[in-house]
Amino acid sequence: MSLNFKSAVGMILLIIGAVGILGMLGIHIGGLIPFALSIIFIYFGAKKLKTSSTNGQKILGVIALIIGLLMFVGLLPLLVSFAVSAVLVYFGWKLIKSDPEPAPALTDEAGHTYKDVNLESNFDKEWKDFLKRHNDNH
Repeated sequence: MSLNFKSAVGMILLIIGAVGILGMLGIHIGGLIPFALSIIFIYFGAKKLKTSSTNGQKILGVIALIIGLLMFVGLLPLLVSFAVSAVLVYFGWKLIKSDPEPAPALTDEAGHTYKDVNLESNFDKEWKDFLKRHNDNH
């Protein structure tokens, strides 16, 4: 059996499914998942590095090899949590620093927005005119 990307993903799914079924039967071997996945990634990456002739395949092999080695020594969860935290900090900082203009509310066919709507009623206009006249008289 030749190990290509499709068969590697198939093996990973097979292992995860088998461990899930065994877990439902009361046999817990969850610690073997990271070990098996790391071995698969290391093997896949080393094979891609040896047999590939294109740069894209070699890069894929290096990435798989690095992920496999990080999983094998247990640093992958640390790096993933660090990356997720860094992304959250970046987007949080970006939201704090940006001062976007609020998006207009609903627009009609003519392109009018809430800024174009006059919210004063006739009573409001008459009351302002009354107060203005009253203040002018005093």
